[in-house]
Amino acid sequence: MPRLICNVDTCGHHYDSLCGLNSIGITGSSATTDSETKCSNFITYAGASNSMTGGSLNLDVQCQAVNCTHNERQKCQADFISIAGINAFTESDTECSGFCPK
Repeated sequence: MPRLICNVDTCGHHYDSLCGLNSIGITGSSATTDSETKCSNFITYAGASNSMTGGSLNLDVQCQAVNCTHNERQKCQADFISIAGINAFTESDTECSGFCPK
């Protein structure tokens, strides 16, 4: 399980640079760069009703980016990844900064 830092402060799962979920998904089955990957769990922050009260540093990461060196059987095996997307409005505005092309 990678250590994950999330910089997508507009996501409803975001809490203090962590993710409030136990697992996330990364899309980008034909990605060759990190900008072609996306966090499939992004939801727009909707205020207090959606605010997280805790987050996790170590998450299970299901990954469709088969061209990444960290992808083993569609699971991320990196020691550390970061999800980028400051001021993201949609999933398309996010990316896995841990992507390393094969």
